[in-house]
Amino acid sequence: MNLRDKLSTNRFVITLEVDPPRGSGMKHSLSEVGPLIPYLDAINVAACPVAKLRMDPVAYAVLLKREYDIETIQHITMRDMTLLGLQSYLLGASALGLDNFLVMTGDAPKHSNIPDTKGVFQGNSMLLMQVMQKMNQGEHTGNGKLNKKNRFYFGATANPTAINQPNEVKKMQKKIDHGASFFQTQPLFMKSTLDDFLMASAEVKTPILISTMLLKNYESSLNLNQTVPGLFVPSETLSRLKQNNNQEEAMRIVIDFLKLCKDRIQGLHLFPMNNYCAMKELLQEISHIRESR
Repeated sequence: MNLRDKLSTNRFVITLEVDPPRGSGMKHSLSEVGPLIPYLDAINVAACPVAKLRMDPVAYAVLLKREYDIETIQHITMRDMTLLGLQSYLLGASALGLDNFLVMTGDAPKHSNIPDTKGVFQGNSMLLMQVMQKMNQGEHTGNGKLNKKNRFYFGATANPTAINQPNEVKKMQKKIDHGASFFQTQPLFMKSTLDDFLMASAEVKTPILISTMLLKNYESSLNLNQTVPGLFVPSETLSRLKQNNNQEEAMRIVIDFLKLCKDRIQGLHLFPMNNYCAMKELLQEISHIRESR
């Protein structure tokens, strides 16, 4: 059963976000991800996150699939390519058997480690979803015919910590109208925040995978609030880490959150923060919790 079928039949899904390597070397990256594969339903492959240079997500996804036969969700944005380039890119991905995507507008290029990087941004994520819908119908944006209909299965992002929750839900509904089949959220750490979001989004029937993050320590978590757009580590979580500033407490934060929320969510999306050894231990715990639902 693939990701599309699992989500459409309300299976509890676990996904993990992975950044491709900073170069063409693959051995280390694949060896880190390998031990986690048995616990996952799919791997999200980021696309130059925060505009920092990384290997192309489709290339990395192909190598992951070849090595581990794991389903992937490639990130795709409006930042780096024109509409022509995006459609060509999508056709190539589909020909390689990669049809799952998380569609985003994209991070601002001002944070890039490549000097003079400019964003393309011919539109936002909803335009890109429209393009993918059209390609699923066998057409491109020039109204010409493709030689085959595509089967893109794409989702979008949601921000449960947005100050204006009604407006965030309106954005989600617009994304659904433009073809989004699932959502993956920004990371959450507390049940109270999830409760508020689920209440605000009660009318949204599209599957929502709630994200959380394996934090490292108090100092780095504090820094995340200042440097990562859309990410908010609440003061209560920071206080726990300040009192017990270790990886065990960071893991316990995730476990406590999931135990309280497991019966109210359809799936979990995890950010490992490059700590793959601890993530394996955490995933073992999460698997037991999933089985107890």
